[in-house]
Amino acid sequence: MKKYMSLTLLVLTLCSCAFVYDSNSNSTDSNVISSNENSSVSSENRFSSETKIDSSIDISSQNSSSSNVISSSENSSVSSENTSSSEAKIDSSIDISSQNSSSIASSSTDTLPDNRIELLKKFSEPNYDVRHISNINQVTIDDLFNLGNKVSISIDISNEELNKLQSDFLKGGKCSIYRLANQVTISLTNYDKTFDWTFNNVGIRQKGNTSRKDIIYGSDINTENHFKLSFDETFDNPQAYDQNFIAQTKNKMNGEDYSIREFLGLSGLDFKWNKNFDSTHIKEVYSSYIYRAGGIISQHIGLSEVKMTKTGSDRQYSFGLCTIYEPAKKSLIKRSLQSEVNYVNMGSWDDEKNGTFGIANEKYGDLYKCSYGVGEGLLPTGVDMSLSSIEGKKIGVGNLSGSYVPAYERKTTKNLNYGDDQLRNFISVINLKSYSEIEKVIDIEYLAKEEAISYLLGNPDAFRYNYNNYMIYFRRTDGKAIIIPVDNDRCFGITKDLNFKNGLTQDELLSKDTIQGEQRNNLLKKTFLSDSNNDCKTLYIDICKSLADSPWTKSETFYQYYGIAQNTYSNYSFERSNENMAFEQYMNAKLKKINDDGTGEDITTPDTNVYDNLYIVGNFNAWGNYSAQDLEKYHFSYLGDYIYQINITIENRLDGNQLALKINNGFNNYDEIDWSFSDDLTKLIKSVTRSVKINNVFQGDSFEITINTNTCEVKIERKFGAWA
Repeated sequence: MKKYMSLTLLVLTLCSCAFVYDSNSNSTDSNVISSNENSSVSSENRFSSETKIDSSIDISSQNSSSSNVISSSENSSVSSENTSSSEAKIDSSIDISSQNSSSIASSSTDTLPDNRIELLKKFSEPNYDVRHISNINQVTIDDLFNLGNKVSISIDISNEELNKLQSDFLKGGKCSIYRLANQVTISLTNYDKTFDWTFNNVGIRQKGNTSRKDIIYGSDINTENHFKLSFDETFDNPQAYDQNFIAQTKNKMNGEDYSIREFLGLSGLDFKWNKNFDSTHIKEVYSSYIYRAGGIISQHIGLSEVKMTKTGSDRQYSFGLCTIYEPAKKSLIKRSLQSEVNYVNMGSWDDEKNGTFGIANEKYGDLYKCSYGVGEGLLPTGVDMSLSSIEGKKIGVGNLSGSYVPAYERKTTKNLNYGDDQLRNFISVINLKSYSEIEKVIDIEYLAKEEAISYLLGNPDAFRYNYNNYMIYFRRTDGKAIIIPVDNDRCFGITKDLNFKNGLTQDELLSKDTIQGEQRNNLLKKTFLSDSNNDCKTLYIDICKSLADSPWTKSETFYQYYGIAQNTYSNYSFERSNENMAFEQYMNAKLKKINDDGTGEDITTPDTNVYDNLYIVGNFNAWGNYSAQDLEKYHFSYLGDYIYQINITIENRLDGNQLALKINNGFNNYDEIDWSFSDDLTKLIKSVTRSVKINNVFQGDSFEITINTNTCEVKIERKFGAWA
């Protein structure tokens, strides 16, 4: 008892909160802590609103045999970052990352005019058109990536060059030397017409990070590999090729200038086999549609069947139905700004190339591709934009062998002596300066929209969650940075090989969680993930809400594109789901997070229904994704008089020792019932809202949850496990 009272006094001192301990309670019975001197537990009244324990107090030192009624005191508060700031105070029983968008943004500094906010919230409508093409000269890059046009790629390569690719792989690293494919043929079928392009002497190399595998197994080509094709490779770099090879290849070119060769404006084309087993084949394609619909620069992405043949052999090795991409390089900026898409705060290509920021006489601003790097450029924990992330050789141009790839890989000037001043200043400002200074070095509006879309897509291997797979571009027009996402092959519930927060369906709008723990990126922590209000945060939330109401989140939109692709590539298998989530399963869960109003509104309308399908669900039972034999285990028992009760025991360790709870209608069903509790754990909320969270919950703890569906009163009683 003395230990318990000492801890209580310590917490009260730290939190500057007044609580009174009921000296009449026995340590082996129910303990109650309240800001009300007269609070007590009545054995007869199971719904006493005065029986409260303040969950901001660390209850880890409680006696393991004690049982407690839990709810947060209305007056309890702590400082989130600055204990002297009254605006920063929050109830520590509430996860700040799950706060409601409207309540969080309500006191935001309103510096953006309403018409500007409305403009930024807009998304263009889906377009399912597949235009009729009369002749090959009319084909454009948009036609190539249109799911209604069937694309096929055939690659002919000698055994000698395949062995070179295999040797490059065995050296480790990320070799960027292109080997020579004798011929590449690309076909596009539009309705009843097929158009063919044939290119001789095309560069080919392996791409990817953890996806790289042997190029050849014995005498066979390994089709579980990703590749890059380069139409403008000249094969004349003496650091990569011997003089005999250079001479032979130059002779094959017959005087043609390969450095300017392109295909539909593309200097190259990337393709990836379906490594993540996306049974719909189009989730990454769909992500690129949404980015561009919102005015965010994104690679064109489409589908193609890909086959490879050894020179002189009739055998074809099929890579199956692959995803094809325009390369993530500086030409992406030019192609984007020459298109008809209105990108957020981006002018025309003429505006950009005539800007004054960056290198004199350059057309492009500084562009960096951000990844984990290789060798001296390695950042083992990803490009988190910390001051330490730009130390040493973490910025620059990689070598051809791939033994050195900087985390910030410069895609513009190859000058090894370039100072990268804009990037260095940018990193310095976001780490050392305030929000008002950060606004001067990054386009806040662009960031808010890009991150709002990225939140909806839910790719864990990305900028926010894994400090990976993005580019930083500094505009020539004003020197401000924008973030360009790349490689979204884990979006919309693709959980194969990487399942973070159930495909990110459990991640709150303002969560600071990452795959690696607490958010480290100060750009994010000082903008839309800040505990304080700012324009970026307000915009981010508003855009998330607007996007949630758009056609892009509707299953019928996604499956319209799915149907087009399925019809185009009818000889391949298409399924709505497999080991990954179905689109609608993912989106329904994600929209619950976005549409959560978080107000804790008390829904107390009398209800005289008797329910037989009330189940408890949360992070302790995978949000309802449990086996059929466990169904009864999570079923509320009806006690009569509209009172229901359930007892649960925490069988496994919870992330952050935090328990999240909701009520649904069984398994992972939220179609009939999607209820939660008020933040103080005293009221039942019969509407779609966020889950409630209880801190300091450990393996072995048990809870008795009693609800009244008529009065909407709640009591949660806890018994601690033997972990202490």
